[in-house]
Amino acid sequence: MTDEQIFKKKRAGDYDEVAKILGLTRDNVRMTLKRPNAKKYNRVMGVLRRIVELRETMQEQLRAETEIFQQ
Repeated sequence: MTDEQIFKKKRAGDYDEVAKILGLTRDNVRMTLKRPNAKKYNRVMGVLRRIVELRETMQEQLRAETEIFQQ
């Protein structure tokens, strides 16, 4: 996924999760993501990417399980 796709798929609370994982403030995460040349950008973006990917994977698994139970 590209950075643009990640930003489109992020949800409320994702910055808080990234901040909690990396030990940063929410505002620091937000500002870092606005600056692609920042030192922490790749690390912060990597965690955000992982959060979005894990959420999508979990949703797909839950949909599949729900379909099995409905049959």
